[in-house]
This record gives sequence, C-alpha cells and structure tokens, in this order.
Amino acid sequence: MKKKDAVVMQNIERFDKIVGETSTSRGDLESARYIADMTQELVPLAQAHKLEFLAYLLDLARLEAEAEVKRIGETA
Repeated sequence: MKKKDAVVMQNIERFDKIVGETSTSRGDLESARYIADMTQELVPLAQAHKLEFLAYLLDLARLEAEAEVKRIGETA
C-alpha cells in the first residue's frame, strides 16, 4: 500500500471513530482536533491551485478548531 493510501485509510478510520461517538468532552475534543488537522492539510492544496479565498476560509476554520481544542481541553 502506498504511503498516501495509508494516510487516507488512517483518516477514514479516525473519522469513522469520531462520528460514532456521542457528544462528550472527549468526543468533542477529538472532533475539533480532527477538523484542525484536516483543514491544515487542505490549506496548501487550495493555495497550490490558486484558490486563495478558499485557503483563507480553511485557515480560519483551522484556527477556530484549534481554539475549540484549547477551550474544551481547559474545561475537561
């Protein structure tokens, strides 16, 4: 299996695990981390294809997700 395919499979497994959880502090934290990670990976892709506004929005989503990780982590 190619490295890229392995990463995709890991992300799918991670997503499936998160979706199966109910809204709990742990589930919310994992979801926010996952969103932060995924948006961080998508920003360079958008930039590479000159989708600057989309890259900007994805980066805002990343920042918001990271803020949620911090907020949830402080209350857990």
